[in-house]
Amino acid sequence: MKKHLPFILLFFLSFNSLFYFCYSQEEKELLKAKVKKLKKVELAICCIFRNEARFLKEWIEFHRLMGVEHFYLYNNLSTDNYLSILEPYIKKKILTLTEWPYESLNGNDWNDIQCNAYQDALAKAKNANVKWLAMLDCDEYLFPVKEKNLVDFLKNYKNFGGLVVNWQFFGTSFTPIIPNNKTLIETLRFKAPKDYQENRYVKTIFQPKAVIEIKDPHIPKFKPNCYAVNSKKMRIRNSSTPEVVIDDIRINHYWSRDEEFFYNVKCARRQKWQEGFDGQLARLASINQVEDFEILKFLPQLKVKLGFP
Repeated sequence: MKKHLPFILLFFLSFNSLFYFCYSQEEKELLKAKVKKLKKVELAICCIFRNEARFLKEWIEFHRLMGVEHFYLYNNLSTDNYLSILEPYIKKKILTLTEWPYESLNGNDWNDIQCNAYQDALAKAKNANVKWLAMLDCDEYLFPVKEKNLVDFLKNYKNFGGLVVNWQFFGTSFTPIIPNNKTLIETLRFKAPKDYQENRYVKTIFQPKAVIEIKDPHIPKFKPNCYAVNSKKMRIRNSSTPEVVIDDIRINHYWSRDEEFFYNVKCARRQKWQEGFDGQLARLASINQVEDFEILKFLPQLKVKLGFP
């Protein structure tokens, strides 16, 4: 029997191959989709962006280091070279790009545009068997303080609908423009004090199966008996928290990027929404005060990923 085993195995494989090729192309695609759906994606991110091409690669590679397996990105009327940056990730099937060509006239418009994109990502994530989905902007770097990656950290919160994470607002750090051979995270080191008022705001990592809809870009609406907690497992109902908790997990929010981006992109965008220039300058002064090096423990690995010396 043993000497005939290779021939039996060969026949079995040949028969199954023949059986597979009997399918129509449409049936093959459906079969592939079913197989893919069986494979759980532990962690994905959804994000909407506009004219931020020079920051995208570092942001993606950083979050891949953190354990993110898939990115749902929404392009909102960009005119820069975003596609050339994203194409390698699209080809590797670790990034799904959706064009989202809706203009905003004010902050309320932008909130609706964001939430509609995230709602679309929620549907995609449910269909793709994503376990955890984070709502982030590409100026936000999400990382655990003690663990090596987010996937390991999230194992402690599997019984909750979501985990909220506080911001730490970073300024330009008096940098005219980030050099081509430097990363954003090593260049922009000055931030607001830990308990700065706007650091009370959160973004949420949530289990898609626990969510009904997204009407707030900071925190989704959960199903009955599902809810979000902070890293101390205290229930959080709103988009801001009573205190800033960052000793377990945090988001470095590089709100202004460098001076070139702040003056030419950020301020122009805010002025279009009728937000005064003086107010933006006052905020910048508030978030350029304290040096913070917490994220730099990931810098050596990130530089390798980016091909930097």
